[in-house]
Amino acid sequence: MRLSKLLTIGAIGTVCFTLYAWNSPPEASQPYHGGNDSWLPVGSNFLFAGSGKCVQCHGSDPEGIASTTVKGEDVNVVDAWRSTMMANSAKDPFWKAKVSHETTVNPDLTVEIEDKCTSCHAPLGNFNAEFIKQEFYSMGELENDSLGLDGVSCLACHQQSPDGLGTQFSGHLNYETDAIAYGQYESPLASPMIQFAQYTPVLGPHMEESEVCAACHTLITGTVDLNGELTGDEFVEQATYHEWLNSVYSKRLAKAVICQA
Repeated sequence: MRLSKLLTIGAIGTVCFTLYAWNSPPEASQPYHGGNDSWLPVGSNFLFAGSGKCVQCHGSDPEGIASTTVKGEDVNVVDAWRSTMMANSAKDPFWKAKVSHETTVNPDLTVEIEDKCTSCHAPLGNFNAEFIKQEFYSMGELENDSLGLDGVSCLACHQQSPDGLGTQFSGHLNYETDAIAYGQYESPLASPMIQFAQYTPVLGPHMEESEVCAACHTLITGTVDLNGELTGDEFVEQATYHEWLNSVYSKRLAKAVICQA
């Protein structure tokens, strides 16, 4: 029997979503400069806006009023997010090295591998490319795409449609094409977000469901033989969502402890 090897067309480790600026997007992806000389993209492409758009309201408040505890502790969500694996998913050197290794071993499948890996690690770039009818999104494009490099940014989750959640995997995501951002609160004050970010906040109960994580945290990849030919078989490379689903933390078995918790 001929031995086969796994073609890893996704990333090792945590997987998730990004964007690609095509021709002349609605706004240039200019950086937001924080106090530590780091930056977040404030521009938009055809489908998403960068995390820098969220800083004014969801970042650190110099007046110490918003996003501050009664003890005066700064607990703003932007700074909490920007140092995470999610925020750095498209910049992670280990992930980039793994993608490079897979495309070196399987050069004939380079476009498929890079497009699959970026669907979760750089969703704002990958799904913008899909939105404008681009066939693939490459690692080369990602290197020059500030929204793609934003990683699993704010709208990578908050612009997800509830359609198909928990039933679609391996980077198959559904995004709203209108400028709306789902949240877990009823009747949010919409005017500030509409004014500053050009997004409308709406209630989305799925933001408090683990299913919103399922599409990227379940990765099923194809396999190839020693000649680099697809075998037609599949391999469950990662099944984090299903591990949760079948654990005592799932609401199907016990009191729910969701991924977001």
